[in-house]
Amino acid sequence: MRFVCPTMHAEHLHMEPVWSATRATLERSRLRWTMFVDPLLARIEGFDLAPVLAWIADHGHEVAMHTHHHKLVGEPGRTTGFVLGEQLSEADIHRCLQENFDYFVERGHVPKGFVSGSWLVLDAIYEWLAAHGFDYDSTLRTYAAAGPWSSFVDDAQCPTARRVKGLLEVPTTAPLTPQLKAMVRRSRRSVVLGNLVYDLYYLHDYDLVRLHKRVAVHLLDRLAPESAAATVSELARGVAAVVPG
Repeated sequence: MRFVCPTMHAEHLHMEPVWSATRATLERSRLRWTMFVDPLLARIEGFDLAPVLAWIADHGHEVAMHTHHHKLVGEPGRTTGFVLGEQLSEADIHRCLQENFDYFVERGHVPKGFVSGSWLVLDAIYEWLAAHGFDYDSTLRTYAAAGPWSSFVDDAQCPTARRVKGLLEVPTTAPLTPQLKAMVRRSRRSVVLGNLVYDLYYLHDYDLVRLHKRVAVHLLDRLAPESAAATVSELARGVAAVVPG
């Protein structure tokens, strides 16, 4: 079984140029995308993403959850801002996750997949995700990071799928540009699990306002076998069958 899963870390869908470029990219794509959406900035701006999320789901893509963890400002459930760079308590982490989760549920979407902002890996996150019925997480990566993205933990490199704290970890395999280079050169960045092979690559929504990023997405779209296109939820079901519970 071959799976190709394009994913997007979407943090600025409340901004018209970003959403316009994102919508056009999804409309043009032959593939089915997993959209890891972080609604934090939209929530602070008072922008309702309900029509955006509905459009994504109605066009056959997956709405999943992405969360950046910050010290939030304002009453719980009524966040007005955040503070960067502060050490976070477990309660701070849980508030970030819960408020985003509630936002999706209130708009008719119960996310089953997750990616942590800045690739932050903490036991408290895994435990919260497992307790809230998430099927998979893609925060771990098969490759080493280009830099120290998290000030809380060392970068975590995970070459294959596994379970962490009972949660299925389906690692991200590449950013957009390395994925394109690999496919052009016919080299592999894939995870191989017996007869299951997958590529799970990502970009950010705001990348798409730049022409060369849109071109890269289009080229990857054409190089990927359409028969292998899947959301990460679909991939996770296949992975779960071969990874011990």
